[in-house]
Amino acid sequence: MLDKSKNYLIVGLGLLGGKYAQVLSQKGYNVTGITHSQATLDYALQHDYIRAGKNADFEDLIREADCIVFGLYPTILLEWVAQYGQYIRPGTMVTDVSGVKRGVVEPVQAALPDG
Repeated sequence: MLDKSKNYLIVGLGLLGGKYAQVLSQKGYNVTGITHSQATLDYALQHDYIRAGKNADFEDLIREADCIVFGLYPTILLEWVAQYGQYIRPGTMVTDVSGVKRGVVEPVQAALPDG
């Protein structure tokens, strides 16, 4: 069971990530989001899929997250973690909704900070 007192960050608010944000928010979870498209961000905010979100300067959202759900293509995920993984706090639960795991799990684990 997920903890409603925790902060859930969805990175990538497309089809899968957006649906996770929508459902979690509808069930009363504290959800923020990061996406590259301003239109997607505006849509998610207008429809209350997320309480806050950004498409730039989002390091604070990463630092505040207790759980991060990635809705990114595997190659983009690897690039994102290499660039922003340093902001993930030890103890943060990290998962993704991509069906592709092979070739992604080990590089992501290596790029994340200990813990």
